[in-house]
Amino acid sequence: MNSRILFMIIDNQVMYLENSNMDHKEWYESLNLNIEDFDNVVRGFIMNNMIIFYKGFFNYDNETIRMAEKFYPDIKKSLNNPNLEVYCGIVPGKPGQKWEPILKIDGKTNLNNRFTNDTKINKNNSNNIKTSKKLEPIIDFKNNYNDSKVLKNAKIMTIIVLIIDVLLKIILYSRGSLSGGLFDTIIVFTQFVLLIVSIVGYTKGINKTYILSFIASICIILSFNILDIVLGLIYFTYTIDQSFINKFILKIKNRLKVNQK
Repeated sequence: MNSRILFMIIDNQVMYLENSNMDHKEWYESLNLNIEDFDNVVRGFIMNNMIIFYKGFFNYDNETIRMAEKFYPDIKKSLNNPNLEVYCGIVPGKPGQKWEPILKIDGKTNLNNRFTNDTKINKNNSNNIKTSKKLEPIIDFKNNYNDSKVLKNAKIMTIIVLIIDVLLKIILYSRGSLSGGLFDTIIVFTQFVLLIVSIVGYTKGINKTYILSFIASICIILSFNILDIVLGLIYFTYTIDQSFINKFILKIKNRLKVNQK
């Protein structure tokens, strides 16, 4: 099985999506469901003769295991493939790398001992699978930058921001709003360099490029001009969570529908 089939478990039923460019979140939003509940939805995909169940950022918990054990027979039956292997959780890799599944489900899974010999991950990497609150970062980047689609969107957005930023600086300089002092020069130069390097990083799939974008957004905000502040805040938010624009557009559409009624 080479083609990927997405699935989600909604209202105790398995829903399938195939032959689509949508990811799970876009699919979930298209169903007009509450996006705040998305991270707690057990979902996954079928590919390479495997059924992968997970929630959140490709993690799993006891609920995920129970759901997997409950629904994998139905999935095998629906796809007419009894030889599918079943796993919970997967270790994200870089674009082009193989993503390794974690816990194999064989009907004898011990919910209190998840990391067993069935797991296909080195012990040295086990800390990457289950994180505690102490290990949570100060800023929760919700975007999955291992996803090629997220990288592409980030690249496009960065190019747009760079173009707008250059135009803004030209307008502000022509109006005398930029003093041309040392601070302004350093801030503007840093913005352009970080944005250009970010575009290159996203193009080449360089790890942690989003940090450069994050710093660039702060530098744009530090220009202390209302237009720069708005642009910087939008880019700041987009770097953390790309879905906020989708939410915003969805709200506008819903309001327009209400007004039309």
